[in-house]
Amino acid sequence: MKRDFDFYEFAAIILPGMIVLLFVAYIIPSTKGALLEGRVSVGEFGVLILLSYVCGHLVQAVSNVWEPSFWRVQHGMPTNWICLKNQKLLSESQVTKLAVSVKERISGTFPDKLEGLQISKWRGAPSQMYVAVRSEGRAGRIDTFNGNYGLLRGIVSAMLVIAMITLLVPVHPVRRILVVVGLIAALALFRMRRFAIHYAHELFVQFLHLPISKA
Repeated sequence: MKRDFDFYEFAAIILPGMIVLLFVAYIIPSTKGALLEGRVSVGEFGVLILLSYVCGHLVQAVSNVWEPSFWRVQHGMPTNWICLKNQKLLSESQVTKLAVSVKERISGTFPDKLEGLQISKWRGAPSQMYVAVRSEGRAGRIDTFNGNYGLLRGIVSAMLVIAMITLLVPVHPVRRILVVVGLIAALALFRMRRFAIHYAHELFVQFLHLPISKA
């Protein structure tokens, strides 16, 4: 059965999984040469993609461990920041307009002002907003931001997995490898946060520009 991977699956699952597999292959002498010299057949490359897909899901399981704590100290994910007093995602006039649009389009009970709204009451709103935006064919940039967010989150987790492998095997030079993966993880984490902010901003802006007639 033919299986076509979409952008999110490729960026957020396959690539992080492949990073880990390539590192494991690198430390195994019998496979290192073939991979580095490109001596991999089409069939072997297909198997690598499938293994990367499986490994990628396991790598993203690591993300499920650290990601909630990362956002918890930042008042939740950026899609929740719209309820904060000093949020910088949208202008004051945009927030006012968004509150009106949410009450008109989103199922649930929402106040006239989003500022100070409990996150538990807001949590399901962004998902409904995305559905509305996607139904109008306006979710292209949002999906790109989401895919890049998933990729960078996966890279952070892949670096954590590589660090654990390095310490357990161990792989030499241990200190140098840990420094490199630490720097990569830090940069990926920084970019991951930026793409989460871009996602939230784009989602709200696109929602504000939905045709009134479609409400």
